[in-house]
Amino acid sequence: MATYKKSYSAEEKKQRAEKAAKELDEVTKKAMPLIRMDQRTPEQRIEMLDFMSKMYHYSPTNMAMIKSQYEGALFVGSFASWKAKGFPVASGQHGEMIRVYTPIKYRKEPNGQRTPFSRLSQAERAAAIANKAVDEVPFYGRGYVFDITQTKAEPKDYPKLYPNRPFDMHADNPEEVKVVKKTLQQEIQNMGIKLLKESEYPDSLGAAKGVTLYGPQNKPFAIVMSDRVNDAEYTATLIHELAHAKLHSAEGMGTSKFWSNQKISDKDVRGLKELQAELTSYVVAKGVGIDTTERAMPYIHDWTKGIDLDSKGNDDFQVELLNDVQGVSKGLLSKIDDNLSVSRGQTQTQTAAKNTVKSAGRAAAVNSARGMGRA
Repeated sequence: MATYKKSYSAEEKKQRAEKAAKELDEVTKKAMPLIRMDQRTPEQRIEMLDFMSKMYHYSPTNMAMIKSQYEGALFVGSFASWKAKGFPVASGQHGEMIRVYTPIKYRKEPNGQRTPFSRLSQAERAAAIANKAVDEVPFYGRGYVFDITQTKAEPKDYPKLYPNRPFDMHADNPEEVKVVKKTLQQEIQNMGIKLLKESEYPDSLGAAKGVTLYGPQNKPFAIVMSDRVNDAEYTATLIHELAHAKLHSAEGMGTSKFWSNQKISDKDVRGLKELQAELTSYVVAKGVGIDTTERAMPYIHDWTKGIDLDSKGNDDFQVELLNDVQGVSKGLLSKIDDNLSVSRGQTQTQTAAKNTVKSAGRAAAVNSARGMGRA
């Protein structure tokens, strides 16, 4: 039986921390090839984006780490979350290591020194937070997640364990498509952007299915959508244009680590914008049950091949590119998911009410018939 020490010396704690940091760094480096757009086949890129559409709460780095450690991962959760769902992790399974942001907090002292939160009482910590006398030092520690296939869940259980949205929303369900479109349209309205039909636009869109219009200071003021597309094309295109509006406005580019920290040549700017917008469109559309692979694969390939991604110097360039995509995708999918849940709840309530009325009607008819028979 293994034995564990209850306490460690300062030197032992230092050695354990160094070992943990080294292991985390090694797993992170191993995962980087999965992120690099220039080193993946179109099929491999799509596979990674499919995973992102399901696991949009995780950063691209963590998604790549999960995939690199557990090939074929479908949907992951923590040990505690699987147990809470009633499907605990199976005996003998090893978790996939991920990076967990756990900043180290300090209380700022009047003399300029800092005291670690670990040395403060709960009351002292609360007072420091209330007085805004807190410093944080960024730190990433190790965490572990487990794939659904590592739990005691059986394939028949998967649909109820996965989020409802990606797996049972059908593009041919008019009510659910309406909810998705309304969510996207509301998001555009909340940004103060007009949504115009092609017939309301003085110029021709030509072969384009949509376009985002910018005004002074690179501020988007309108999105024009083609009148010649079906619901699936409309939704995917609207996501693409919404991604442009969120990511490529002056405000979006100013707060993006990708656009603010990278040296990007003028000739690459348009291609990188189109790449980010289409990656976002694919992830969000896939997340709501609309498969745009046929459109997205050549689109992504065409915009990727025109950019020398390998010459950018390091993996950070492509990690930050995908971080932007993940951030917008997460925001949109979360809102769509919430609205679909509300819509489904209302539908179930209405269905139950109709069934109750029908049952009552049938019961009344039976009782009436019985009464007539007794007369």
